[in-house]
Amino acid sequence: MDAFVDTLARRLASFDRRPIEAATNLVNQVSLPTVDRLFDGRNAFAASIAWPETRRRVAALFEREMQREGDLEDRCGAHLPSLLDGDGD
Repeated sequence: MDAFVDTLARRLASFDRRPIEAATNLVNQVSLPTVDRLFDGRNAFAASIAWPETRRRVAALFEREMQREGDLEDRCGAHLPSLLDGDGD
């Protein structure tokens, strides 16, 4: 991945700055949410942390050694469906 990122960064750095800035500004105008929408998203996420099902899943992740080097940390998304086997969540 490092080689890919380095190659991409070098390629982008080789382009003229003004067209890159213009393209970036256009993309940002149509794709960046407003500050209010960012706050709405942050608040919705914060509220979801208190849900019982969220707490159960977070507890299950740490019981399976989340945040330690290994398969769970590397491929967390693949493990989520079976995180609470038999629980129905």
